This record gives sequence, structure tokens and C-alpha cells, in this order.
Amino acid sequence: MLLGYSALTGIFVVVGFFFNPNDKPNPMNIVIHVPTIALILWWCLVDAEQHDHAIGKIMRICLILLTFIAFPIYIFQTRGIGGFKTLVLAALFFAAMTACSVVTAGVTVGLGLLGGFVSPTMFE
Repeated sequence: MLLGYSALTGIFVVVGFFFNPNDKPNPMNIVIHVPTIALILWWCLVDAEQHDHAIGKIMRICLILLTFIAFPIYIFQTRGIGGFKTLVLAALFFAAMTACSVVTAGVTVGLGLLGGFVSPTMFE
């Protein structure tokens, strides 16, 4: 689901860029990040159940507010030193998500240019 959602984020980023004048805080950031954090939390909850590991309230809150710090801690709690392999795989998956998002953003801009919805002068 994260990989599929990352494809949508490419579209959200483009829409947020073109419809956010004057560099004001972009509401699309919430649209992009909240579901991503929710999916990561959901994965951790399912994984914890599979590894017979109880995730406490504090760790759940940390997984929501400090995802990129709490996630490695959770991985090492459930896997010990073998967590390095999981973190490497997670980093590769994150790279795939980023690539997917960049590609869909590029396709969205390309389709916008072809359809006349986006002006080439917007990139100057």
C-alpha cells in the first residue's frame, strides 16, 4: 500500500506546487504525510502481532510523532542485531517509493503540459 500511495504523492506534490501561491504553508503536506505515517504505524502494529511483541502507548506516540527515530528503535526491539537487514530493506523500499513519486510527478507535469493545464513559463 505504501508503494501505491507513493505514486499518488507525486500527483499531490505537483498539485500543491501549482496551486500554492506565494510560498504559503502547503496544506498538501498534511495530505501527503499523515497517511504515510498511518501506514507505517499500521505496518508496525501488524508486524508486532506477528512477532508477539507488545507496542506500548509511548512507542505508538513516538511512531506517530518521531517516525524516523522510533521506527529503527522498534525494528531493533523486535529483531535485535538482525534489524540491520530490515533497515537496509526499508531504506531500499523508501528509495523505491521516492522513485515512484518522482516518476508520477513527472508524468503529471508532462500531461499538464500536453493538455495545456500547465504553462512552460511556470517553470521559470
